[in-house]
Amino acid sequence: MHTTIHLIDQIDSDLSRSLYIQNRSIIVDAHAFGTLRKDLIRNIGMERTKGFLFRYGWNMGVRDAKECKEKELYQTMDELIEYGPIMHSIKGYVESKTLKLEIKNINGKMTLQMDSAWEHSFEADEHLNQIGISPSPVCYTLSGYASGFVTEVFGDKVIFKEKCCRASGSSECLAIGKSHTLWGDDIQEELYYLEETPIVKELELTYEKLLQERDQLNLVHTIHKQLTEEVIKENGLESIIEKVYQLCKIPVIVHNVHGHPIAFAGVSKLSKDFSPNSLFQYINKNMSKNAVSQTFQPMNNQREHFKMLTQPIYLQEKRMGYCSFIYKNHQQDLQELSKLIIEKAVSICSLCFLYEKTKLASFEQMKGYFLKEILSGQYTSEDEMVTKASLFQYDILKPYYISVIGYTFNAQDFHYEHGFCREVMESISHYFTKQKLHFLMNQSNHHIHLIVSDHFIDKEAKYSFFHDLIVYLHSRFPGSHFYMGISRRTSSIIQAPKAYQEALRAQRMVTKNNQLTFFDMLGMVGTLINENNEGNVREMAYSLLGHIDMDCQKNIDLIRTLYLFLLNGGNLEKTADELSLSISGLRYRVGKIEDLLQQDIRSPLISSQLLMAIQALIILGDLEVKTPVM
Repeated sequence: MHTTIHLIDQIDSDLSRSLYIQNRSIIVDAHAFGTLRKDLIRNIGMERTKGFLFRYGWNMGVRDAKECKEKELYQTMDELIEYGPIMHSIKGYVESKTLKLEIKNINGKMTLQMDSAWEHSFEADEHLNQIGISPSPVCYTLSGYASGFVTEVFGDKVIFKEKCCRASGSSECLAIGKSHTLWGDDIQEELYYLEETPIVKELELTYEKLLQERDQLNLVHTIHKQLTEEVIKENGLESIIEKVYQLCKIPVIVHNVHGHPIAFAGVSKLSKDFSPNSLFQYINKNMSKNAVSQTFQPMNNQREHFKMLTQPIYLQEKRMGYCSFIYKNHQQDLQELSKLIIEKAVSICSLCFLYEKTKLASFEQMKGYFLKEILSGQYTSEDEMVTKASLFQYDILKPYYISVIGYTFNAQDFHYEHGFCREVMESISHYFTKQKLHFLMNQSNHHIHLIVSDHFIDKEAKYSFFHDLIVYLHSRFPGSHFYMGISRRTSSIIQAPKAYQEALRAQRMVTKNNQLTFFDMLGMVGTLINENNEGNVREMAYSLLGHIDMDCQKNIDLIRTLYLFLLNGGNLEKTADELSLSISGLRYRVGKIEDLLQQDIRSPLISSQLLMAIQALIILGDLEVKTPVM
């Protein structure tokens, strides 16, 4: 080997003869040793191979150090230590150079620190040739040899660790050797390697570990089976979480996505410093919004240290909440087992959420169909409606309001209107639940219908309630737009179809600046229109606007201009601002309208008649001159 020849040429011939190895030795081809090394890694694993090679190198180093001490060819300990790299090089393992060697007396105890550069390491070469690049240093035999040699010479345990290695991508191999007292906890792995464990003992340990894992899997299977039985029995989430705690004795808590605890067991026995509400701060601080796997969070109080294992609960790719296990720091075995258990618990929680969601959806569907029957006038008996309403815990005999909510939505966020409506209706349900109010709701014809009991103490409270609902929906669905019409206060449920028409008419009158309209606000025109005179009102309105063709979009724009001009009392500046027109452009339109109508629209009598005509057609649904999507 070229390294050996190169080194022997540099060593004094007398010294070479002195260091000549007297014990019987064998020459092993480096490639053959590399093959043996590769087979060991493949058959007994990397960790056991590391220990085997480290001990092999250690024993060689100790033996060579003993031979050097027996020859007594050194003046100082430093000289004897330097024989180690020479012996290592003569045997062809590596070309070793000492970069630093320090021996100090620290508090009456001798310590050693030594830095070495290893060139042409046979282990690095063979690892690259036969296995490939490694994520970590691979010169286990060389590290063991240096550690054993220096330990035998120095008289106290010295451990060498590779700082960098050619097999892991560095330009050269660099190793640091220090007394074990200087390493601290950084050499636990190397010290473990020196504790030679017979293969029979390792097999026994492996068998015990397999038995332990089998028992854990059986426990996890039993827990999953019993939790599934709880779901089959239609027991709630609280019962299931209590069962988890009974089976595994781990405090467990489930939070919803807003941080409110919805089920927990064993938490009160954990510590007086922790409460179900306060524990969410640890989840919120460490759990990413996009995380789908388990996370560990440390939790500390004045007396003890805890850890929380948290896994999010998903249903149909939507995060529904979090399941958390809590245990003390030293319960390592429990921590590993709980990783398996929490996966099963989370899957059962998802089933619970699915069951509750399905049950709620069916219940809401029944309520929606009941409201549809009420609004369409299918019931003739109030007693029949009272009986059915009691199923939904709704007192249908109380005075009520009917509300019609129109909407437009962002097509980029919601591909289908059905999905958008479902989420809006869920938000409305949440709003009413938060207000602790009972209601009925359904959806049809691009509108959401509500019947709300009159619980308001005055008109201001009534307005605030519906206004806050619109604001809440806008905040929940940015980019979407909502507008609402509300009927008059109605006492008899038999009059619901009439109240529904009032809400529809009020909803048609919403404007850009007023997205909430009560039927009471429509004034005389709203009151005068009823199902008995709709035809006459429609005919009179068309007669007043007869000279403007309703089939032409340009003329519809003119009617819209007329409507806003009349609403603003003839104020040109305000009307032009709302229409985004110049004053001159608005004057032109007003002039054209007067030419078509052949009337002076500034006349109080004419203007009031025209305004009522346009409002009547809007209420009847024949005309739409507003743009609520603003």
